Amino acid sequence: MKNDSVDNSIGTEQDTDFTDEEAKTPKLIRQEITRTISGFISGHISNPLFEKLSSDHISELIKMQSTDDEHQHSLEIKKQNSIRFYVVVFVIVFIFLIVYLSAKNSDLLIEILKTIGLLGAGFLGGYGIGKTRK
Repeated sequence: MKNDSVDNSIGTEQDTDFTDEEAKTPKLIRQEITRTISGFISGHISNPLFEKLSSDHISELIKMQSTDDEHQHSLEIKKQNSIRFYVVVFVIVFIFLIVYLSAKNSDLLIEILKTIGLLGAGFLGGYGIGKTRK
């Protein structure tokens, strides 16, 4: 039977490549530091979890990712539908005001149209349309 015990002993006098402080570091920690530094140098750091991944884990991750994508897509659809609803309500109210006020009070209609035009221009200017965005 294989001995799976971890060698966590402190460095001995044989460790001539290490300074005094490094020689006092447990061997397991020195090995991990060496592995990490060599990974930075080579550009590839192996994660110990990657060794434990199986095809079942990968399939489960893919399934969870596809479920998450479906939820994200449904949220985007709901967001777009709510924006469309608000735009339609605004257009209906605007048309109603124009039709109703054009017959009753044209001076008030002109003031409302000016106000809406200025609000729209301010919105577009704040959004960046004008000098910087075309």
